[in-house]
Amino acid sequence: MNLRVETCNRQFFRVSRFETLPVAMEVALTNVIQQELRVFKELEKLTYDLERRPDYSPLSVYRAVDRHNDGRMDKINLDVFFRNLNLFLSEREILALIRRIDTSADQ
Repeated sequence: MNLRVETCNRQFFRVSRFETLPVAMEVALTNVIQQELRVFKELEKLTYDLERRPDYSPLSVYRAVDRHNDGRMDKINLDVFFRNLNLFLSEREILALIRRIDTSADQ
């Protein structure tokens, strides 16, 4: 099962200060955190490698996404950009990406 789907569909539990989670849930949560750390480390490595390429610049990335050169990076631009790379993201994933990179929150 996809980690994202598994996480989103997991039952909600409220745990008070002196209670503990069920063992199976603690194990699952530990696995999620470990996978997040592996992904983060891989992302850091890829970022490091990318930033050292002579053909890389933040502006060139922005221009690759902003195909209409209208100064905007929106859902449609990102969707087209990823589809051209054969990556099919859901609207929810695209919005999560926008929230992560949009420091001014002006979507």
